[in-house]
Amino acid sequence: TRNQTRNQTRNQTRNRFQAEGSMIDTDADTETLLPSLPRPTKPMTVDEYAKYLQAEMQLEDVVLERAAAIKANLARLKLPAAPEPKRTKTHWDNVLLEMVWLAKEFQRERRWKLNTAKRVASTAQRSNMDLESRVVIKEQEEEKAKKKLAAWISKEVMQGFWNKAHKVVAFKVKNEVDARKKEVLDRQMDVLLKQTQKYSSLLAERLRGGD
Repeated sequence: TRNQTRNQTRNQTRNRFQAEGSMIDTDADTETLLPSLPRPTKPMTVDEYAKYLQAEMQLEDVVLERAAAIKANLARLKLPAAPEPKRTKTHWDNVLLEMVWLAKEFQRERRWKLNTAKRVASTAQRSNMDLESRVVIKEQEEEKAKKKLAAWISKEVMQGFWNKAHKVVAFKVKNEVDARKKEVLDRQMDVLLKQTQKYSSLLAERLRGGD
């Protein structure tokens, strides 16, 4: 059973490579491409069977070498892919180009109309402004300038004059507090001096009485 399976596989491989060899070289002999091994017709001894296996392995090596050669020939004979022809412009391509141009033209026209409308509106606003409205606008601008000047003056007064006045008042208050503290200290000093003199006189009298 093992020999039958091995022979069947070998025959299938040989048939397949014979077909590939015939596709590459039609003049080559099939037996030259793949030599065959005769099948045994009678029982074999151990030595004969060993020789048969060795011959079979050699045949497989030949088959593999031939397969590699066939694959190399196939790779060599393989034609490169033909380049696709250049695509020609159709009617629909021209329609799309025209649509793109028209869309850009609409955008440019819309921007031009908006800018023109802004310029016309600004010109109309300046031309329709009469004398009274100009006087009112001038008064409003003068009022804004006066408010700005008054805010600046009040800021200078607060940061300059009143800050200095606060510093002067704080200095005077500090001097008065220091003077009062000094007066209180002087009074306490006088009281201490009087008590010291009194204690000294009493001590002197006691010392004299003791003598």
